[in-house]
Amino acid sequence: MDEYNFLQELSNDLGELFSSGNNCDVIIQAEENDNKKEFYTHSLILCSRSTYFKAALSKNWIHNENGMIIFKKPNISPEIMNHLLKYLYSGIIELDKQRGVNVFKLFIASDELGIKKLSDYILNYIIEKYEIYIKEDPIDILQIIFKYEHFNSLRNNCLEFISENPKIFFESTKFLSIEKSILIKLIQRDDLEIHDEYEIWNYILKWGIERMSSSLTTTENNNNHHNNIDNNNIDINNFSNWNLENFFELKNILHDFLLHIRWFQISSKIFYQQISPFKPIFPDYLYKDIITKNFKYFSLKPRKSIYCNSKIITKFHLPIFSSWIDYKEKNFYNIKTMPYHFELLYRASRDGFSSTNFHNLCDNKGSTIIICKLKDNGTIIGGYNPNSWNCNDNEFLVKSEDSYLFYFNNNIILDDDFDKSFTDDDDEPIIARLANKNYDKYLYNSNYGPTFGTGFDLIIENDIIKCDNITSYPKLLAFINPRQIYFLEDYEVYKVTK
Repeated sequence: MDEYNFLQELSNDLGELFSSGNNCDVIIQAEENDNKKEFYTHSLILCSRSTYFKAALSKNWIHNENGMIIFKKPNISPEIMNHLLKYLYSGIIELDKQRGVNVFKLFIASDELGIKKLSDYILNYIIEKYEIYIKEDPIDILQIIFKYEHFNSLRNNCLEFISENPKIFFESTKFLSIEKSILIKLIQRDDLEIHDEYEIWNYILKWGIERMSSSLTTTENNNNHHNNIDNNNIDINNFSNWNLENFFELKNILHDFLLHIRWFQISSKIFYQQISPFKPIFPDYLYKDIITKNFKYFSLKPRKSIYCNSKIITKFHLPIFSSWIDYKEKNFYNIKTMPYHFELLYRASRDGFSSTNFHNLCDNKGSTIIICKLKDNGTIIGGYNPNSWNCNDNEFLVKSEDSYLFYFNNNIILDDDFDKSFTDDDDEPIIARLANKNYDKYLYNSNYGPTFGTGFDLIIENDIIKCDNITSYPKLLAFINPRQIYFLEDYEVYKVTK
């Protein structure tokens, strides 16, 4: 006998039953703030699909009116309840159409209502998508994750992601609403990637001022509703009319934060000009240690941030460069495991495109990497020199067998999972290594900037980059046309140390 699967038809019919409310015997009243809605449902469906409803509808305390069971759920919003009831009837839920916060709320509600298969599915979905949701709404998502034990495994991952992308958190319009315990956990982290510790102080100060009984926001009506006050509306310089009581109030609010700020990474000039006016909020011993630079008993270490101040690349290029230096063609380093540090020595748009300026700032500095951006299409090319550059009136060649040249398509957005950043071969970066150790030379000449290869394989002269002949790096032909001149939008030189 032929069989036919009628599950889709069954799902549609039960979905229609929910929409119509025909023959219902349970009214569910969902409510959130002033948003209320009644749902007309069927006890048979509810009890067969939810262990919570199966137990609750059999209790004596349920309320009946005119033969209808009235069931109140004031802690689940009408929107979330609607999605869950549709799932109970039809077996369908569309998470990809939901905002991140709603997906979390759907999990919490489905777990409470004993819809185990759905809650397990949503939790796995959240684990897969949490970075997207954090970017979308970092404050609300963090608050939820730290409120519910179900998300224990996500907490450190989310803090780690925020540490790597702090602007989405600190510049959020909801930043001032973040709970104290979460904010402390974040600024305690050694890997918080804010290069300027004074910037962290400013964020903390604004957060604290907003919590004062007479907050100094520029908004006219401050009801201490932190969600409605923008970070930029807190004027941290408007304290001329403060009295000692105001400072003591702020001291109590920020007391637990002060020992987690790396004061030794803030210059004395900035501290005296911008922070010392808040001296009354500091414990005497801490203020004394800061101004005397006596951090003998200060247990904090400098933050281990991977700060990339390039105008051309992102920090996610750095592990790739590091991997190529160590001849790692597979199993690339990531942000945390790369063993090299990159220090900006020269930026042409800032320091001038002349070869003289390049040599003045980059000669005798050890290993360097050159990163260039072409003006016409944004392509990124460059090279690694394991030796020092040197200026000499006469041309001379220096042996350099570990050097390489490279190419990146500037339209590709890298992340820390290098292997998954490219969708096809055309997107992948290209590395051009030496084909013959007999040609592993650099040309040094005061008239030129960085120059690679015995045949002038890649040469920078002021604001142009070109290839005269390809002799040392044959794979260079994949991204440079010999004897064609390319104009540079910018180029940078970084010192590379291990």
